[in-house]
Amino acid sequence: METNRRQYSEEFKREAVQHCLASEKSVGEVAGDLGIAYSNLKRWYAQYRKRGELAFPGHGKERLTLQEEENRRLKKELNDITQERDILKKSIGHLHKETVDRYRFIREYTDVFSVTKMCRVINVSRSGYYCWMKHPISQRKREDMKLKQKITEIYSNSRKTYGSPRIHQKLVREGYPIGRKRVERLMQKLGICSLAKKKYRATTDSRHTQPVAA
Repeated sequence: METNRRQYSEEFKREAVQHCLASEKSVGEVAGDLGIAYSNLKRWYAQYRKRGELAFPGHGKERLTLQEEENRRLKKELNDITQERDILKKSIGHLHKETVDRYRFIREYTDVFSVTKMCRVINVSRSGYYCWMKHPISQRKREDMKLKQKITEIYSNSRKTYGSPRIHQKLVREGYPIGRKRVERLMQKLGICSLAKKKYRATTDSRHTQPVAA
């Protein structure tokens, strides 16, 4: 009985090896996580260690001439530049957001771009992304991140004069169900506090009968 062998793309093999290198797990454990045979991942890993970026040339190309390897390298560099440009264009709205928002972008486009390339372009660590995939941020932490952004905005608009009481009042007026203690805690984490202006205080008293110096 003839069986159909699963075919893996060059990009998939590279991603699998990179995942293996970034993880603290064994090759067998990583293979199990990715749903591939241990023997396949072990062979890909060995090829990558031996040939680096020239590994996985495809069927019938195990022996490439120097010219073929150079052409392939240049083609790969062009493809990398094109992908990085496309990633940057699509992620432009996420570059100034929280790290978790960048992780969400990567997760959304894993079927389109390489995880390694996306992490490099939008400046997050690959290991951090995989850790986030295994342990997503809790709802409480997500709320804290949004509140921190809002607190920073209110603080800046007040020219850094608002303390926790006034920031808390403004948050409540804008529909944020939050207690003052939580506002104080988040402000402490942000390292911000009210910069109250010093009131003018007279230091000279002219109402006296003493002689005045020339």
